[in-house]
Amino acid sequence: MYVKIICIFVSAILLIFGTVSTCASSDETVIDEIMMESLIQNMGHQDVFIRLDAVKNLVEIGDPAVDPLIQALNDKNPKIRGNSASALGKIGNERAIQPLIELLGDENNEVQRAAEIALGNINEPAVESLVGAMNDQNEIFPIHLATIRILGAIGDERAVEPLIQMLGYTGGVDAAEALSNIGEPSVEPLIDVLEDNNPLVRAYAARALGGTGDSRAIEPVIELLNDEDENVRSNAAMALGELDDKRAIEPLTKTLDDRSNRVRILARSAIDNIKRQNSSYKVITFYGKEMDFYTEDERRSWLDELESMRNIRNDMEKYMYPDGPVISYGQGYDGYISVTFLEGSEINGSLMDEIYETIDQKAVQNGIDNIPVKFEFDEMPVEDEAPCEDLIEDDVETPNAPGFTIPSLVMALLFALRKQKRLNS
Repeated sequence: MYVKIICIFVSAILLIFGTVSTCASSDETVIDEIMMESLIQNMGHQDVFIRLDAVKNLVEIGDPAVDPLIQALNDKNPKIRGNSASALGKIGNERAIQPLIELLGDENNEVQRAAEIALGNINEPAVESLVGAMNDQNEIFPIHLATIRILGAIGDERAVEPLIQMLGYTGGVDAAEALSNIGEPSVEPLIDVLEDNNPLVRAYAARALGGTGDSRAIEPVIELLNDEDENVRSNAAMALGELDDKRAIEPLTKTLDDRSNRVRILARSAIDNIKRQNSSYKVITFYGKEMDFYTEDERRSWLDELESMRNIRNDMEKYMYPDGPVISYGQGYDGYISVTFLEGSEINGSLMDEIYETIDQKAVQNGIDNIPVKFEFDEMPVEDEAPCEDLIEDDVETPNAPGFTIPSLVMALLFALRKQKRLNS
């Protein structure tokens, strides 16, 4: 009898504690959901720092935040959509890949860019889905172009053949640039299609090979200088200038008699590039704080702040060529003010200190402390080289943004990051 009573008593206690434990667990779940919803709403806050902290906290939460963030991709507030994409890209969970691909077609350009960068951050796990979207005839054109750019930025060789298939269609220019960025794995497959029946394929394959900088492409691309198609010859000449090999000088010199004016101009430009051997562009040093953006939202806010630096023209005038060594200055997508000296000018630390102090004083007046400035060397731009892209294809617009302007294409960031990695390696 006593044993039975004890058993009933113990069972009752266990039942009570089990219920309490269940309630506690349920309460914790509710609290977590409320907290994440609050963080998601904070990603649309007017204050950029509150938005940034919300993204960082959600990234720190990790996988449990993925589903709420995926749902937030449909929020009516574009800042919430864009920052949700940024957070998902940094978490890197593969469940976010398809929703992010769909976001590439968002009506808001900032959201589109955030989705592109997020998929680039997820990197190789996203490749197959991106290839699928690129080949899906039911997808809208902006998504096709975005997937091409992302595949080029990721640089996975699985994308080579699908991208080559795109060379003969709308978006072929973007596919060529993507293949250039993939580099070595794309060289032999591109050489194989230089004899394709479609002149667009031949032209863009040559362009892509030029971007790879691989010497294996020299002889095959030289052959294209005799192609019957003017656009193919133009792209071949431009590619040889990028490949930077002296073997191309003689055939390019013969091309200076080509019947096409644009082929002749590009051949001359290519010869000049090869004679210079390597670009003289190089970064000298950095002043001010180091820039490292956690989200595109944070980058955009900083670039907006830098807009206040447009009014330094009068302060910089005495340093400008021909009175001084500076040939250009402006705001870059990397968040730095760049000051470019003419290659060969005599530059010393005192001069750079003086220029930085001039810029920094103006920045402080505009509420910016420790402004980041990058000093670099480059050659004086050659006027007849400026329209090269227009000469290649009349119906493709190539934005050119000198001075204090903000690039509008996210590929500027994606490919710049890959280029920086190459320069550091």
